[in-house]
Amino acid sequence: MDCSENKEVKATIQEEYNKETLKLSKYNAEYNKFCEDNNLKKLSDRISVEKWNRSEATKARSVANNEYIEWSKSIGINTDPKTLAKYYDMKYNNPKEYELFKGYVRAVNKDDIDRLVGYEFYKSVAEEINQKLVGITTINGVEIKSFATHFIDRTIGQTSTPHANMRQGTPIEHSIEALTNGIISEPYIRKIKRGSEYVDDLRQRYTGTYAKVTLSLTENKLIQTNPRKMKGNEYA
Repeated sequence: MDCSENKEVKATIQEEYNKETLKLSKYNAEYNKFCEDNNLKKLSDRISVEKWNRSEATKARSVANNEYIEWSKSIGINTDPKTLAKYYDMKYNNPKEYELFKGYVRAVNKDDIDRLVGYEFYKSVAEEINQKLVGITTINGVEIKSFATHFIDRTIGQTSTPHANMRQGTPIEHSIEALTNGIISEPYIRKIKRGSEYVDDLRQRYTGTYAKVTLSLTENKLIQTNPRKMKGNEYA
């Protein structure tokens, strides 16, 4: 890489090198975690790479960490996990937080929410949903036990006020009103993917004054919420 005099070639090689160091750091982290979980001695020859000395390994970790920091800032993650080490710690030791993290990243990548929302605010909305919605009983006697990250996305929305071609968020109070005082649809089956298979998920929709909420009766889990649209002076 250092011997190349062509700047474009050198830049291309450097980019490929950075990608490979990211992969190697990931594999090393997973191997180390596997050894820790199973009380096994780490064998350096299992993760050694030809001409890959301690200096190269340190450089690789630095490259991988800098790549992660740059990426995380680009999608609005300004709180933990701020480093690659903290990311892997979360991934392997805090599955609940990891699912929330993946939900946020997925929502930003799909433009379901703006990156300016930020991960810290996303987590605060999740906590508010957990406090105000989990544990309540619907109008037909179903206890809410959990919620999908998609429900957080729809609560926040793409905008807080009506704008053309943008999905408006749904205040939590409107979802509560729909669940506890709304009109209930007939239960229906939705096919959802679980691993490599598709399974039946029994669902029901609750239509309130201002919002429509979808609930999984199979898992007692909130799936999504949407504001009702205005038609003239009435809600549709």
